[in-house]
Amino acid sequence: MVTLMRNSTEITVRAASCLVAAVAACSLLACGSRSGAGAAGPQTAGGKQSPKTSANAQGMAGMVSGVAPPGAATSSVQVKFELKERPEVAQPLDVDVVIVPVYGNLERISGKFAGDDGLETVSGQEIAVIEKPVEGTPIHRSIQVLPKRAGVFTLTAILTVDSEGQSTSQSFSTPDIAGDSPPPSASAGTPAPSGTAAAQ
Repeated sequence: MVTLMRNSTEITVRAASCLVAAVAACSLLACGSRSGAGAAGPQTAGGKQSPKTSANAQGMAGMVSGVAPPGAATSSVQVKFELKERPEVAQPLDVDVVIVPVYGNLERISGKFAGDDGLETVSGQEIAVIEKPVEGTPIHRSIQVLPKRAGVFTLTAILTVDSEGQSTSQSFSTPDIAGDSPPPSASAGTPAPSGTAAAQ
């Protein structure tokens, strides 16, 4: 009888020990789950765009991204173009350009705009030195070009980017399609004779 009670007590102690261990394991899992959920919170908050970044993105929504040459290295800037009107032969055309530093510790940016043969750069072709450009902050420029004939021409931004003591050349292009100029109106033809000539 004593032996039976002793065995029963040992079984009870073992069961209690197992129960305590199970409760402890569940507590650890719960803590880990809560800590994981807490860590995910800042990541989600940090992934949201700031109002400034969102405003910049909206301001460039209608612009076309310039294309780098095939095989070019990863660019540290982006260039976007926007034609203010439809290109016409012999008609000056304003082009808005935005340069956006996207990564890296950039020290300065400079450069120029160049057009194909048949697309003359009238003004704004030089990009003055921009010191300490801020990542993600758009740099606005405006250029005026003049299509000399009908056709497809390329406008290219040729940039020199200085970063960490090294200079790299980065180019970005956009096509401009110039159509023929509209024919002159009848009122712009041969002027009517003067009153004196008519009297004669």
